[in-house]
Amino acid sequence: MNPILNNKPFEQGNDERRNMNGRPKKLKTILAGYGLTPSQAYELINELIMLNEQELKKLSDDITASIFETTIAAALLKGKAKGSMFALELVLNRVYGLPKSAQELTIADKRTEITLDLS
Repeated sequence: MNPILNNKPFEQGNDERRNMNGRPKKLKTILAGYGLTPSQAYELINELIMLNEQELKKLSDDITASIFETTIAAALLKGKAKGSMFALELVLNRVYGLPKSAQELTIADKRTEITLDLS
């Protein structure tokens, strides 16, 4: 006996288990037109990295700037105040990707020789 009770083939025509309408459409919000594409976000981050401390402070206090800009500016300023490179490293890794790292692999070669003397 099959342990799954509803494991029967679909019936021809109308079956209550069948989704006749197909997959639901993607949900679109009102704010969809205001979003940044990934390339625009990377360009914006790249520009924010090049700003000096005064410009970043001005941007982080600007009420007309986007949350994205103010958050990144505040994170960079906070990292500078702490003397931490974590925020900058995180932003750089996001924009340019992780640096390539080389790994050295050593394999020990152990061979066993077997000789057979049939004389």
